Amino acid sequence: HFGTEAMSNDYNAIPKEDTSWNYAVDPHSAVFKVNGEYEQGGAPFNHTNWPSTILVTGRRIAWKTYKHAAAEPPKSPVFCGMLTVKCGGPETIVLVPHGGTDLRIGLFPTLASHKYKEEATNAIK
Repeated sequence: HFGTEAMSNDYNAIPKEDTSWNYAVDPHSAVFKVNGEYEQGGAPFNHTNWPSTILVTGRRIAWKTYKHAAAEPPKSPVFCGMLTVKCGGPETIVLVPHGGTDLRIGLFPTLASHKYKEEATNAIK
């Protein structure tokens, strides 16, 4: 917490190394979900009861932090299982409105589609 109680409440959120935030996502898997209507006067940055969410398939990747923030994202597309790229298994991730969490990521790297993986595999044979 920075400042005094009379000042604004700004916090410094530092993710733990084992915190699941470092994902590449499959944009073709995105499902937009409306969870209800936004109520006038409601706080748009609540940590619960978001008016909309996005469900997307993602895989954890080697994406580190730099100076207490996410480092530059890996280049897209990410080819999981190719050469030295190691990824976790597919997971369903719930993306919430920007500002609805303590750790905010505005850009995720994308996963390579099956078509691109086949082309890359054939190119290195």
